[in-house]
Amino acid sequence: LMRLWKVFYDTDQQSKIVQRAIDFVWENRAVYYQDPQQMARRAAYAIQFFIPTFKNKDFREEKERRLIFTPGPACQVKPRYRVGRGMLIPYYSVQSLAQAAGRGTQDGPWKLPLCSVMVGPSAQKALNVESANMLLKQNGYDNVEVKASATPYRG
Repeated sequence: LMRLWKVFYDTDQQSKIVQRAIDFVWENRAVYYQDPQQMARRAAYAIQFFIPTFKNKDFREEKERRLIFTPGPACQVKPRYRVGRGMLIPYYSVQSLAQAAGRGTQDGPWKLPLCSVMVGPSAQKALNVESANMLLKQNGYDNVEVKASATPYRG
């Protein structure tokens, strides 16, 4: 399952999404669920799915979209790993997923239809913007605008 989701910055909206997930499980308990433990597990899965779409309201100017991928048990693409914030972070390469799904073009690999990229707050804002520009150009994204967030870095 891969979807492009809007990020929700408003805490009231985030609360409503969580409440709707719980309400859905409760309202459909007779049809889909046999016991309270199963209901709780299903509600937790639904809430877990939306957590990556929640972000602090201070970042709302970014108007972020997130490509969220939930691998199924039969997924043949293996995760890659990167280091960030002192942790090992698993991720999936969009390119690998596209290739596994047979989605390439005659001119080369499949590309996301990017218009702009917002670089988040950091201690090295200008350096990160330039690095993002270099990465995009190296991968054939010549006309993508890269901007730095106006949100201050609080490191």
